[in-house]
Amino acid sequence: MQDEKALVSGAVRTDLILPAEIMVITLSRLSGAVAAFGRGLVRAMPVVLTVLTVASAILGLLVGALVVLVLTFTLHRRRSTTMTGAHTDSH
Repeated sequence: MQDEKALVSGAVRTDLILPAEIMVITLSRLSGAVAAFGRGLVRAMPVVLTVLTVASAILGLLVGALVVLVLTFTLHRRRSTTMTGAHTDSH
C-alpha cells in the first residue's frame, strides 16, 4: 500500500512538472523569437524612415507641381475667356 502511494505521488508530481517544463521551454524560445524580431525591427527602422522621407518629399513636389499646373490652366482659361468677351452663365 505504501509503495502504491509513493508510485501515485511520483506520477502526479511528474504529471505536474513535465507540462511546466514544456511551458518554460516554449516561452523561452518564444521570447527569443520576439527579441530577434524586435532587434530586426530596430535595425530596419532607419531604412524604412529614409524611404518614407524620400517618398514624402517626391509626393510633396508632385502635389506642388500639380497645384501650379491647375492654377496656371485656370488663370489662362479665365484670361482667354475675358479677352474674347465670352460670358459663361451659371444659370
